[in-house]
Amino acid sequence: EQMLKMLGAAYRPIQVGIDRETVHNSLLYAKELRTRYTVLQMLWDLGELEHYADEVTEFMTRNEEEQLCSTDDEIRERLKNIRCFILDMDGTFLSDAKTYNRPRFLAQYQRMREQNIRFVVASGNQYYQLISFFPEIAHQIAFVAENGGWVVSGNEDVFNCQLPVHHFNAVVDHLQTLPNIEIIACGKRSAYTLNRYNDALKTVAAKYYHRLELVDDFNHLDDTILKFGLNVPDSLIPEIQPKLHAALGDMVTAVATGYGSIDLIIPGVHKANGLRILQQRWGIEDHEVVAFGDSGNDIEMLQHAGFGFAMANAREDVKAVARYQAPHNNEEGVLQIIDKVLDREAPFA
Repeated sequence: EQMLKMLGAAYRPIQVGIDRETVHNSLLYAKELRTRYTVLQMLWDLGELEHYADEVTEFMTRNEEEQLCSTDDEIRERLKNIRCFILDMDGTFLSDAKTYNRPRFLAQYQRMREQNIRFVVASGNQYYQLISFFPEIAHQIAFVAENGGWVVSGNEDVFNCQLPVHHFNAVVDHLQTLPNIEIIACGKRSAYTLNRYNDALKTVAAKYYHRLELVDDFNHLDDTILKFGLNVPDSLIPEIQPKLHAALGDMVTAVATGYGSIDLIIPGVHKANGLRILQQRWGIEDHEVVAFGDSGNDIEMLQHAGFGFAMANAREDVKAVARYQAPHNNEEGVLQIIDKVLDREAPFA
């Protein structure tokens, strides 16, 4: 437990969204997971498993309110070692109007540089779109674009994935059999969508993909394909996402990005993986990272970081995995927490 605390990791079930009842039930049912005779099976045969589960649950969930956060002094001590901020854009750093307080942030960024703290933008959006938000400093900061598919530090390419051609063709063939889905193939050079789609999609897509080509079909694209972006009605995402996983899960992972969109990414190539690559490059430990997000594609990143902040406007499943909460994106929530970190204040919502 002490080692986990020193690393800034979760050390109680409640800190990762697991409640008391789930802990208790998992102990009762765990005996069914192994075919060989285990201690749990022996306790069951002796009629002691229920008592054992009660005792262990009590130990693991003791003082739950105290375990949800460390003391202010402990937090301040850990904040002395923060070396990286990483944040999502839409619904997190940006307001609903797709803006941020530029003077306030640039003043913060100067303080980050003075304190040797890295700044990383992590988004499902296209790299060329992301750099447009930071014209003054894009050459200095890092980007985990395309949901981890392309990582850039300064102006240097650090990593990009590549969807195999046979997987690309198989995914496209399946997607084109489905109603209510419009496809954007996301390449390193450009994004691609079909001429036959309506103008409304093309207008919205152009906001997120500053390099977008209209094509008659997806055959023979001369590009490195990083992922797919799917335009899907919000109301259908809970229905469509598991179906995509069932049909394509061995080739791509379906993640909800918010705002009527599902991304299909290469399994394991997500924002947390991009962050991990940058950490290795810079020699930064997990507990030295502060992360912010609001959507399903931020979950791995928030779990990975020592300080994972879900926005007040985040989805409930995102809040469940994040250890901390930031104010609403329309209230400059990220900038509020950055100020607290830079001022060495305990960042609690």
